[in-house]
Amino acid sequence: MVKIGLTGGIATGKSTVGRLLRQKGVVVVSSDELVHQAMAPDGAAYHRIVAEFGPEILAADGEINRRFLGTIVFKDDAARHKLEQIVHPIVIKEIRDSFEGYLKQGVPIVVVEVPLLFEVGWIDLFDQIWVVSSSLDHQLQRIYARDGLAEEDARERIATQLQLEEKENRADVVINNNNGLDSLEEQVSLLLRTLE
Repeated sequence: MVKIGLTGGIATGKSTVGRLLRQKGVVVVSSDELVHQAMAPDGAAYHRIVAEFGPEILAADGEINRRFLGTIVFKDDAARHKLEQIVHPIVIKEIRDSFEGYLKQGVPIVVVEVPLLFEVGWIDLFDQIWVVSSSLDHQLQRIYARDGLAEEDARERIATQLQLEEKENRADVVINNNNGLDSLEEQVSLLLRTLE
C-alpha cells in the first residue's frame, strides 16, 4: 500500500485534489475531518479543549466554535501549541489505524489530506508527499471567495504557514493549480498512472 500525504498552502486547492482523487476511486482521509470528530461533543478531545480554553469557546448548542478558537490560536503560538498537544496524538492514532485497516482490505493507495503536514512534522507517516501549489494571487482570490477575509487577514493566515516554495522543495510531487480544473485533473490522472 502506498501512503501519500497531500498538503500545500492555504487555499491552493488541496480539497479539490482530494475530491478528484475520490472521484477516481482513491481512498482519501481528511485530517481536518478527524480533527472535527475529535472536537465534537462526543469526541476524544472535546473536554480537554474546553477545560484548556474555557467555556467561552462554546457555541450556544455546546459545539466548540471552531472559528472563534481559530482566531485565538492563529494569533498565539502558545495557545496553538496547547491545542496541538491535545488534538494531534488523537489524529495520528486515527491515521495509523486507518492505514492498518485499509492494508487489511488490500487497498493499494491511501491519501491523507494534511494542510499543515510539514509544520506539524508528520512526514514519516507517509511514503510520498504531494504538495498542491498555486500563485499567491490565486491563493488570495480563493481565500477572499471562500472565507470572506480582508487582504491583510488573508496574508496573515498565509504567513503563519511554512512558505509554499519550501513545501515544494521538500515534496516528492508538486501539483500546480494555476491553470484550472482540467489541468488539475490531468495532473492527478498522470500521477495515479505512475502508481499503477
